[in-house]
Formats: sequence, structure tokens, C-alpha cells
Amino acid sequence: MVEWYVYALAAMLVFSFANLALKELMRYETKPLFEQNKGALYSVALVLLVALIVLYATHLRFLHLPKGFTELGLVFLVLVVVGFVFLLLALEHGKIGPVTAVLSASAAVVAVLSVFFLKDVLSAKEWAGIVLVSLGVLLLVR
Repeated sequence: MVEWYVYALAAMLVFSFANLALKELMRYETKPLFEQNKGALYSVALVLLVALIVLYATHLRFLHLPKGFTELGLVFLVLVVVGFVFLLLALEHGKIGPVTAVLSASAAVVAVLSVFFLKDVLSAKEWAGIVLVSLGVLLLVR
């Protein structure tokens, strides 16, 4: 059986190449993407979000899911679309290395948030890792 970290490493590699491709796509615009088509891009993001919500709600309505699952799924979709818009802005205005470093720091943020919201308990080694990740990101972005 494959360990979880093999899948996590594979996901990290795929997302790394996806971010690289996304940064390269940003070069195809002669003017900054959001300055040139700000209204159109936000409209597309809104339409995509509404379409995802409708699709999600109509298909899950027929399934017997735990209470709160649909609402949490909708929150997830909203956060993904909003996060993607922020990612586009960051890649448009910044270098890919620091941008992806900040994105990767989400692992540390999730770990800290899980302590407060999910009642996870972190070891001293895990807290030290969070501090090191945070310091590493600070070094890359300054």
C-alpha cells in the first residue's frame, strides 16, 4: 500500500507545474490581465461560481449526505474561486518563486487553524516546523 506522503508529493509536483504553466500564461497578455479586462474577468469568475453552486446543489440533492455537507461544499467552492482570483493577481504582479512559497505556507496555516477549529494537537516538532516554514517564506518574500 502506498503511503499518504507519496500522493501528497505527487500533488505538490503537479501543482508546481500547474503554477509554472499559469505564470507562463500570464505573459501572453500585453497589458496586465486585470487592468485590461477587470469587469469581464470578474463576471466570468462570478458566472463560474454560480454554475458550480447550481451544479453542486442539484446533483447532491439526490444523494443522502450528512447534514451540513452541502453547505460546507458550497463554502469550499466559493473559497476556491476567490483563491484562484487572488492567485492570478499574485502571479500577475509577482515572481513565481515567492508567490508559490506563500501558497505553500498554507500547510502551516492549515495546521494552526486545525488546532483551533478541529481540536488537533500538534507536537513540539510540528510547531517547530511551522515556525521554520514561516521563516523560510519570510526570507523568500523580503
